[in-house]
Amino acid sequence: MIKPYPGRFMVFTQLGYSPIDDPNFGDEMVALLDDSVARGARGLKDPGLGGRDKSGKLVIIDDARLDPVWEERGRLRIPGFIHSGVESLFETILPTSGSSLALAKPSWDDSLAVAAPAS
Repeated sequence: MIKPYPGRFMVFTQLGYSPIDDPNFGDEMVALLDDSVARGARGLKDPGLGGRDKSGKLVIIDDARLDPVWEERGRLRIPGFIHSGVESLFETILPTSGSSLALAKPSWDDSLAVAAPAS
């Protein structure tokens, strides 16, 4: 999709949290990030809040186990796209005109609405 439209679209890579308890997690994710950038990725999309480690602890964006990934992203000078909301806080409202509307009422905010294309 991006080749016919250079300069119009950017591909971001996304790393998963499932192996976060592995002692080599940081090194493995850095290698994947480097490979993705070498293949054309121009940014890093964080999977958002929702990943959990083996103990059930929520993996948050400032988890020390992610430090090597953030450091490599900085070294590569690529942008990062971070979802900082918790998906379970969203309620889906029926689509009205080809889009769905998610309404979040997190404890730190009164409300947040996000429109997205219907699937």
